[in-house]
Amino acid sequence: MLYGIHLSTAGALAENARAENIANNLANLNTSGFRKDHLVFQQRLIEAIEGQVKFGQFNPIEDAIGGGVHLSETVTDFTSGDVRFDETGNAYDLAVRGAGFFRVMDEKGRMFYTRAGHFTRNTTGEVTTGDGRYYLTNRQGGRITVGSTFDVSADGAVSSDGTEVAQISSYEIPDKARIAKVGSNNYAYKGDESGVLPRVGPFAQGMLEMSAVNPVSEMVANLASQRAYEVNLRLVQIQDETLGSTINRVGRIA
Repeated sequence: MLYGIHLSTAGALAENARAENIANNLANLNTSGFRKDHLVFQQRLIEAIEGQVKFGQFNPIEDAIGGGVHLSETVTDFTSGDVRFDETGNAYDLAVRGAGFFRVMDEKGRMFYTRAGHFTRNTTGEVTTGDGRYYLTNRQGGRITVGSTFDVSADGAVSSDGTEVAQISSYEIPDKARIAKVGSNNYAYKGDESGVLPRVGPFAQGMLEMSAVNPVSEMVANLASQRAYEVNLRLVQIQDETLGSTINRVGRIA
């Protein structure tokens, strides 16, 4: 009976994590370049297997009951089939078409990758992300400084006041398992840079890539998660009531 309560509690916790993930996806419905996350759940192995106990040392019927599920990892969905590009008319809005990323860096020179192309010009003329915390980098990894105008060609040539001042690249990362979200809609690459492939665009100026979150599918998934959560809690309640009733009856018999 107690084991059943454990299984139902594990199920409720899994659905709670799923609901929180869906809520985060929906919260970023209007975040430029956002890619939604999926949760991967794994069966919790029985203690005998996790402890590498030999088969003859445990009862295959009584002990081979699974331990429910637990959250294994969170993965980002990089498929771009439903990505929408909106025309903004803002010269500092850029979009990468295809699988590439923009490369930005922080004040300490650490490099990050992002699909969010909402850039701006700070007071010193440097091109930064919309929050001003990260700098758009050129192909050599340096900052880009512009004057009164900002023009970007499809192949990444950056011009200002009629003069080419920099070249930017898009960066393709085939092994998506090596990148992880680090906040501010940026990704950090784990490993040496040989796994990052610079490409020539194509870029689109005055456009932004919209969030890849589908609100309808997320809402449907949220409803399913809520129902599963309620079912697991109800099972905990039923098993608790049954256990209490059993204990009371045994006590009266005794």
